[in-house]
Amino acid sequence: MIDYTKRQTYEIVRSNLTNDRQSWLTHWKEIADVLLPRRLQYLISDTNKGYRVNQKIVDPTGTLALRHLTAWLMSMISSPAKQWSRLTTHDPDMAEFEAVKNWLYIVTNNMHNVFLRTNLYRVLPQVYRDIAGFGTSAILIEEDLDGNVMRFKSFPLGSYMVSTDNQGKVNTFFREFRMTVRQLLQEFGKKNEQGKIDFSNFSSQVKTYYDSKQHDKWIDVCNIIMPNDDWKPNNPLSKKYVSTYYENNAADDDKFLRESGYNYFPVLCPRWEVNGEDVYGSGCPGMDALGEIKELQLLKKRKAQAHEKHVSPPMIASASLRNSVISTLPSGITWVGEREFKDGGLKPAYQVQPDTSGILMDIQDVRQIIKRTFYEDLFLMFAQMGGENMTAREVDERHEEKLYILGSVYEGLNTDLFDPLHEITFDIMNRQGLIPEPPQELQGVPLKIEYLSIMAQTQKLIGTGGIERFNMFAKSVAEINPQSMDKVDTDQMLDVYSDLTSIPPGIVRSDDKVEEIRQARAEAEAQQRNAEAQMMEAKSMKDLSQVDMEGKNALTQIVKGGGA
Repeated sequence: MIDYTKRQTYEIVRSNLTNDRQSWLTHWKEIADVLLPRRLQYLISDTNKGYRVNQKIVDPTGTLALRHLTAWLMSMISSPAKQWSRLTTHDPDMAEFEAVKNWLYIVTNNMHNVFLRTNLYRVLPQVYRDIAGFGTSAILIEEDLDGNVMRFKSFPLGSYMVSTDNQGKVNTFFREFRMTVRQLLQEFGKKNEQGKIDFSNFSSQVKTYYDSKQHDKWIDVCNIIMPNDDWKPNNPLSKKYVSTYYENNAADDDKFLRESGYNYFPVLCPRWEVNGEDVYGSGCPGMDALGEIKELQLLKKRKAQAHEKHVSPPMIASASLRNSVISTLPSGITWVGEREFKDGGLKPAYQVQPDTSGILMDIQDVRQIIKRTFYEDLFLMFAQMGGENMTAREVDERHEEKLYILGSVYEGLNTDLFDPLHEITFDIMNRQGLIPEPPQELQGVPLKIEYLSIMAQTQKLIGTGGIERFNMFAKSVAEINPQSMDKVDTDQMLDVYSDLTSIPPGIVRSDDKVEEIRQARAEAEAQQRNAEAQMMEAKSMKDLSQVDMEGKNALTQIVKGGGA
């Protein structure tokens, strides 16, 4: 058995990941050329290059459609203007306890305040753009001890490689990137006992650049995050995942810029659609619309060529004009002999009237297909109807099938992006003391993430529509048979409806609070009945005390035992 060094092991993983990614690069480059030329960086030398790369984009309809879809996903799924998720429990009854409800509400608010403090809302649009355009995205979550709790970093497609575990979840990440000497020392540099920079983990090239004041020289760096084969679950110092940074071209195999680890996989890698065992996203609007986007560029070129021929068409001239001065400028005159110009006077040198109406119709048709592929008709519907103010009937009648199509993508985002995002955020907040002590009822109880975005609410509208229709039907049946309402648990119906519509917990009382109110009401009613009974008894006693016992009446006869 060959005893590989750490560096050799990492390079073997790198080689395998490179081979697996190779077949995707051609497709990604084809998409990038006509959609997002600068987002693809599969060459490490592409860093900080400002030359023009959009020469193949003549009509930006695809790029604009992608931009609109990105903005729409941001506002519909994770808008920073409103709370779009909350913590709850898998047991609905447990979540109704007053102490549990209040604790979940506080932690949810704290978590969203943390999101606002970080750069999350600057990174999420890049995530939506990448998965919609290329099918795959990747962001890294790092803990930040400088006051922002944590920070996020988005990576351009092509600069990283991933692989998955037996459940199809990404669990290995390899990234190739560049840092300047100054950045390298700021990130990984340490000082020795004399207060000078310790270069023991850096290559000799870095020290040479530093000593010669070439602090902006670029250094190629690799970062690998992968499962730790030596992980010991019972050892708190052992990490489930290892993370290692090293210089790409360093001669020393035993030098690493940083060796650390995580108890969670810190890279979130959402994909628009995954086919079978594919590692990268195998379907997305950018892939689906690629043919139409390329066709649109060709049609626009043909249209431009037609107009160019109209303005400056190919010419046919008499051989006698070979040595003559010919002007094709507006109002320019070309002088020719009478033999060549028998009619005399002036006339245009040429007249071309190309018919571009057919090309224009094709262009409009292709543009509409591209916009529909990027769901522009769907989010325009929400914009025109107010999104969250739509009724269940309107959702049923308008584009419900498209919501189901996007629903699978949304569920994938929850699984690959938002669920681990909340879990990692909770873990980091807990380590930094930002999570209050949970109530006794929650000890050892797993939590659940519930999403409250406009997209989630719209999907839930179908459920609320069923409740509304059932309630109306139950009322109509109760008019015939009032006892039929015994079949309806109205308390549970209110709880389910409030959950589906994400009513804040302060509006709907918890079950234990309702029980206290009803018990207090029952006791108050019992006291009221007792007080009324006592008043009736006192009145009866008073009436009896005022009866004339000397006269002859029914009462005296009863008392004396006589008849009437």
